[in-house]
Amino acid sequence: MKSLLVILLFAVFAAQTYAFDAGRAMTTIETLASDRFEGRRSGFTGGQRTEQFLAGELASVGILPAGWDSTYFQKVPMLVTREDAAAMTLMESPFGKISFTYGDDFALVTHSGSGAFMAPAAIIGYGIDRPDKGRNDYGDLDIRGRAVVIIRKELTGQAWDFSLDYPRHRLVPWALKRGAAAILFYQEGRTIYGAAVSENIYEPQVPMFYIGDRILDLLLRDTGFTRKTYLASLKEAPNPMDLRKRLWISARVPKVATNSAQNVMGFIYGTDEELRGEIIAIGAHWDHIGSNCQGLIYNGADDDASGCGLVLELARTMAQGQPLKRSLMIILFTGEEDGLLGSRYFVEHPTVPLGRIVAMLNFDMVGQGDGTVGMAGGELLGTAWEGYKNRLSDEEKDSLHFYRSSLHWSSDAAPFLKAGVPAVGFWSSGSHPFYHQYEDDSHYIQRDVIQNVGQRAEDFLSYLLNDCPPLLGQSDSLRILVRMNPQIDWEGMNLRQAPMRLPSLPSGIHLVWLSQDNIAPTWMLTKEMARLRLSCEDKEIFYGNLPGALNADRKQQRAVVFAVKARALARCSPEEMDILFRQGIGLVDLEPTRTFAQLNKEAISTARDAGAFALMPIDHSTAGRVQKWKDHAIVRASLQELSQLPPMVRDSLLESSAILLLNIDETLEASDIEIIRPYIERKICLNLSLDARDAQKARRMISNLFEAGLTSDEIVLALSGNLKRLLR
Repeated sequence: MKSLLVILLFAVFAAQTYAFDAGRAMTTIETLASDRFEGRRSGFTGGQRTEQFLAGELASVGILPAGWDSTYFQKVPMLVTREDAAAMTLMESPFGKISFTYGDDFALVTHSGSGAFMAPAAIIGYGIDRPDKGRNDYGDLDIRGRAVVIIRKELTGQAWDFSLDYPRHRLVPWALKRGAAAILFYQEGRTIYGAAVSENIYEPQVPMFYIGDRILDLLLRDTGFTRKTYLASLKEAPNPMDLRKRLWISARVPKVATNSAQNVMGFIYGTDEELRGEIIAIGAHWDHIGSNCQGLIYNGADDDASGCGLVLELARTMAQGQPLKRSLMIILFTGEEDGLLGSRYFVEHPTVPLGRIVAMLNFDMVGQGDGTVGMAGGELLGTAWEGYKNRLSDEEKDSLHFYRSSLHWSSDAAPFLKAGVPAVGFWSSGSHPFYHQYEDDSHYIQRDVIQNVGQRAEDFLSYLLNDCPPLLGQSDSLRILVRMNPQIDWEGMNLRQAPMRLPSLPSGIHLVWLSQDNIAPTWMLTKEMARLRLSCEDKEIFYGNLPGALNADRKQQRAVVFAVKARALARCSPEEMDILFRQGIGLVDLEPTRTFAQLNKEAISTARDAGAFALMPIDHSTAGRVQKWKDHAIVRASLQELSQLPPMVRDSLLESSAILLLNIDETLEASDIEIIRPYIERKICLNLSLDARDAQKARRMISNLFEAGLTSDEIVLALSGNLKRLLR
C-alpha cells in the first residue's frame, strides 16, 4: 500500500511536467535483472552481455560513444574468480557433527582462496592489530593453522578512532601475517554474499567466508559466552579465544582467464559556447554478484539495475529534449562490487579531461523505499547548491533528505570525490531488505519510487546542465575538504539578537549566548529560550546540544546551540541551574581561572548529566578542569599554543579524555604537526576557524597540512571526523 506521503508527493509532481518515464526505466530494470544476464558479474558471460546491451541502449537514442577508440567501452583490468564449490561442517558439538547450508549459514567472500582441510577454530574479536592505539585483538593467542572468526563491525565508543581499521583490506593482512588457515567474517543479520577482497590481498590458498548467527552461536557453545555477551565484552577489551572446536572447510575458487570487464560510456555535447566545456557526469554501476556455486542467480534488481535503468532514462530525456547548455557524460561502471574498480579506473584514466567534469551524480539502490529521496554531497557545489535549494517548494523539500558527503562512501562517487570532483549521491530512502540476497528481483522494485527519484534527479540534472552559474574552477580536492568540514561559529550571537538573525543565518552550527556577564532572571531566560525554539521550529533550524547539532549539520540542516559563560552561571542557585540546563544549554565557557571562579562539583554534575560540554582555554588549571569534566571537556587553543607547552603537560593533554580543538592558520609549521600526528586518530580536532569562510585561505591551510605529511584520511579525521565521533 502506498504511504500517504508518497500519494501527496505525486499530487505535487502532477502539476509539473517531467519527461522522465518510470515505465521505460522499469522495462530496463526488468531486463537487466532477468536470468538472461546471469547476475551481471564482471568478467563473466552475463557481464559481457550486459555491456553490449547498455551500449546498444545509448546508441539507440543517439548518444555518442565516450570510451576508448571511438567505442562505448573502457576496459578495466581486474581479478576474476569463480566459486565452484564450498562446504563447512562443525565436527564437535553437543548435538554431534553439524553440516551448514551454503548461502544461508555461510557464503564465500568474492576472491576467496581455495582449500580443503580440518582446522581448529578461534575467535579474535574485531581482528584489529594496532598496539599503537592500545588495541590488539589477537593477544597472545597463536592462530597458526586455525580458522579464525572476525567480527565484521566497526569498533566505536573508544578514545581512538578505528574507522580506518575496519575495512577488509586492513583486517585480512593482519590475519594472514599471523598464519590464519581460513578467515570467517561474522556480520549481524543475514549472511551477505558478494563481499570482495581486493587483488592486492588475494591469497589463493586461504578460504574466506561470511558466516551468520547460527554458526557463531554454535561456535560459542561451552565457552561461557553467548553471541550477545561476547560482542558486549569487546567494548571493554579484546577477548581472543580458542573455541575448542574443529571445522571442516572446503572451498574451490579458481581464477578465470578473463582478467577485465568494461565501463560503458556515452556523451552529449552541450550547445552553449561558454558552458559546453563544463561536463556533468551521471553514473551507476551495472555489475552485481552473479550466481553462487549452486547455480542460484543473484539478479540485483535494486542493486543496481535500478540505478542503471534510471540513468538510461535520464540520458534519453536529455538526448531527446531541448538542447543542453553544458555537456553530459553517462558512465555505467563495472567492478563496483569488487571494490569500486570501474570508477577508480576511470578517475585514474579518464577519457575526457577530469578537470572538465564539474559535477558527478551517482545513483545506487533507487528501487525500493518509502517514496522519499536521499541526496548527499550537494554542499560541494557551493552557491549552485544553495541556488537549487532556494528553487524548491516546501512540498518538494519534504520529498528530499539532504546529507553531507563522505570520502569513505562505499559507492562510485568516492573516487571522484578523492580526485576533487564534486559528487552527489542519490538513493531511495527507506528499507532495502534484499541487499545482496537472492530475493533482489525486479518484481520487488516499486514503480512509484523509481518515478519519484527519477523526477527529482531530472529536475536537479536539468538545473545543473542549463540553469546554474558557471561551475568550472569549483572542483579540486582541497576545496572539497573545506566544504566537508562542519562550520561552527564559536563566537555566536546574543540570545536577544538571535530571533532577528535566524532568517539570514548561514549554514553551519551557531552558538546562542544566554548572557555574557550578569545573567538575567531565570524566568526571563527560559521565556526567551522558548521563543527562540519556536522560531527555529518555524524555520526548520535544529536547536539542542552539540552532538545533535553535528548530526543536523550532517543532514545539511542549520543548527543553534545554547551557550553560557561560567561566570554568569555561577551566580545561579542549584534549582535555577537545573532549570536552565533542562531548557537545553549545550556549552559552558569556563574562561581563564585567574579571573573567574570555577563551577562547583554539583554544577558540573548537573551540566554533564544534561549533555553539556565545557569549553576551556589552556592555562594552569586546564588539567584539573579536564579531570572534572572528563570526556565532556573541549580544550580550545591554537596549535602553536599546544606545541609550546612543556612536553609533560602537553602529552598529558594529548592522552587525556578531553577533545582538543586546535585552531590553525597559514603560519602552520610541519614541526607543529609532528607533535600531534601520533594522536590524529584519537581526539585531535583542527579548526579552520573564521578563515574557513575565505575559501582561498582555507585551501592554503589544508594544503599546508598535506605538505606537513598528513594523509587525506588523517586530514578528514582531524577536520571533522573526530569531532563528530566524540560528540555522538
